[in-house]
Amino acid sequence: MVTYKSYAQQAKRAVSKAVLDGATDGAEIVLDDSQQIVPLDESPLKESGAVTVTQDAVYISYGRGESAEYAVIQHENLNYAHAPGRQAKYLETPFRVRTGVIIQKIKDRIKKL
Repeated sequence: MVTYKSYAQQAKRAVSKAVLDGATDGAEIVLDDSQQIVPLDESPLKESGAVTVTQDAVYISYGRGESAEYAVIQHENLNYAHAPGRQAKYLETPFRVRTGVIIQKIKDRIKKL
């Protein structure tokens, strides 16, 4: 039997999935952009970039295990000298630039419902 409550739960799940899928689409774009500016002194840093999706969140990250601290230092220290085109704030900058794109990706997924 279909009830208002069961329909509401189904709609909530569909919208939540659409938001998560749109956020994932946007996160992939941010990761791609960040790959163009992440410092290259240690190529493992660039190689560690990843988008991780859980049941209710999307994460963009660099550094795993022992390299996590190194990734944070490289990201936050504005005084480090980097190769041309590479920079600190290698994740924050693309995220700020692409916020509108991320929102649009989420809207697009919701519109498809």
